[in-house]
Amino acid sequence: MGVDYYDILQVDRDAKEEDLRKAYKRLAMKWHPDKNLTKKEESEAMFKQVSEAYEVLSDPHKRALFDNTLKARVEPAADAGASGDGGPTRYQNPFPKAPPVVRKLPCTLEELYKGTTKEVKISRITIDPSGQMKLDCGSGESKTLDLVAEIAVMNRQRKLVEEVLIVEVQRGWKKNTKLTYLEKGGEVEYHRPADLVLFIYEKLHRVYTRDGNDLVVTQKISLVEALTGCTVNLVTLDGRNLTVPIDQIIHPEYEKVVEREGMPLRRDPTKNGNLRIKFKITFPDDLTPDQKLEMQKLLSD
Repeated sequence: MGVDYYDILQVDRDAKEEDLRKAYKRLAMKWHPDKNLTKKEESEAMFKQVSEAYEVLSDPHKRALFDNTLKARVEPAADAGASGDGGPTRYQNPFPKAPPVVRKLPCTLEELYKGTTKEVKISRITIDPSGQMKLDCGSGESKTLDLVAEIAVMNRQRKLVEEVLIVEVQRGWKKNTKLTYLEKGGEVEYHRPADLVLFIYEKLHRVYTRDGNDLVVTQKISLVEALTGCTVNLVTLDGRNLTVPIDQIIHPEYEKVVEREGMPLRRDPTKNGNLRIKFKITFPDDLTPDQKLEMQKLLSD
C-alpha cells in the first residue's frame, strides 16, 4: 500500500515550494530522533517518511509523476463510492519496482533428495531516504534545518547491507525451482526496492543423473556379464546400500527399472520416482581363433 505525501507533510495539493519547505522544517524538528529519545523507533520512521515526502514533492518531475498516479488511484475509488468509515484514502506507491536480482542456489542431489537448510549470504544497496541529516538542536537549529531542506534530495546516503537468508530446501525440489524474497534485492533511485529471486541449480553428481522424478545411472559391464547376468551394487542418495541382481541377457538398449528408488515427488515427498539402470557393455578388443570357435559353438546351440 502506498501513502499520500501531501498528508504526511500536512499540506494542500496546490502547496507552493515555500509551503513545502516550511512544512518540512516544522515536521523534521518535531520528529528528529535526537529530540525524541524516548520514542526513537517511532520518530525515526516518521522522520524518514517526512524526508521522503519532501524529496518527492520538492522535485517537479517526481511531483508530477506522483500527482498523476494519485489521480489515477483516487478517481476509480470515487466512482465506486466512499468506504463510509471516514478514514484516510490509501494510495499505491507511484514509483515502478526495480528489476529483480536473480541468483542461483546450488544444491547437490543428496540435498534435494533429503532436504536441507542452507544459509545464503546476500549484500544489497539500500538508500536512506532521509539522507545524512544531522540537525543541530542548539542555537543553530533554524539554520541547520534550512540547509537540510535544500540538500535533502542530493544527500541520500547509500549503504551496503549484509544479511543471511535461511532457505529451507524441501525434498523433491527440482532445478529452476523459484524462490522470491520481497524487497531483498537492493534499491535503485526512483524505484521501489527490488526482489531477490533464487533459482535452484542442481550440481552434477558423479553417479546419478536426474530425469524428472527418476534417477538414472549407467553401469559398465563386460560382454560375459551381459550374456550371463550380473549384480549391480549402488549407494543411494540417502546412504543405503542397494543390491540389484540381474539374471537376464542385457542388450545395449536394456534398462532395469527399480521402483520407488528415485527422487521424492515435490507434491508428495512420501512417494518417489524410479531408479533406471542403463548399461554400457564393454566388448573385448580381440579374440583368439580358439575363443572365436568356442563362441560360435555356444551361440549356435
